[in-house]
Amino acid sequence: MRLILHLGPPKTATSFLQNKVFRFLKGIDFLEKGHLETVGYQKGSIRDLRRYLSEEKSWRAITLARAANQYLRHLRQSAHRTVLISNENLTTTEYRLFVSRGSTPSQVANRLHLLAKRGGFEQLDVIIAQRRADHLLASRYAQGAHRQTYFNQTDFDRRLARILRRGADWRHYRWLKNDAAVDKLRSALGSNHVHQFDFDAFQSRPKAEVEKLIAFIDPSQAGLMDRLASVDPDLFLPINDRKLTENTWRLARTEEQIVLSEQTAEALRRTFGF
Repeated sequence: MRLILHLGPPKTATSFLQNKVFRFLKGIDFLEKGHLETVGYQKGSIRDLRRYLSEEKSWRAITLARAANQYLRHLRQSAHRTVLISNENLTTTEYRLFVSRGSTPSQVANRLHLLAKRGGFEQLDVIIAQRRADHLLASRYAQGAHRQTYFNQTDFDRRLARILRRGADWRHYRWLKNDAAVDKLRSALGSNHVHQFDFDAFQSRPKAEVEKLIAFIDPSQAGLMDRLASVDPDLFLPINDRKLTENTWRLARTEEQIVLSEQTAEALRRTFGF
């Protein structure tokens, strides 16, 4: 059997892919976010997998591995030969970068390697998105405001300054260095088992990027997007990213806005790549 994990991260068109693409794939058991959240103590749940992959402390992750493997063994009961799990919070949440919590790309890569060996699936593949660091940070901060009531412009500026001060080698910020993070996954799982979804290209060429993704999942379903677009002409309209202008975002559940200065944006691009 084959297991495909779509890791997100948040604010990289995950909801679009879940609602407009993955659920229409044929012959694949698609488990979207929230599905099988609780399937019984003996079977484990997707929460066990999420806790295992996102745990910052390695010694704690060891204690969580058994439940994660148990959950994967439960998924092997699927009637289909391929299981696709899409959950942008499997390794992080939209605000974790700003509170310096979570696992590193190396930790996730190593844990996925162990899952591939022990979970009972013959093949484990990963989908992970890339997005330019300045827009990713602003978008994730704006969305994270629904969890953190103190999020505001002053706090945003302070946190970006700390990220720049610590740089790309700081453990939690290594996810912002897209190519380096993907290299860790490919080194652990093999180059052919990791697909890098380009969110920035998706914004300008959505159909082309989705077709590449479908080819990775199942080349035999290459015509899926044409069929869906014929039913829904608005399928490839721009997605809602809380962005008001190139450098302005509205905070979730408020009328407040944050502005990403061009100077800070340029510094982020220099530090983490573009």
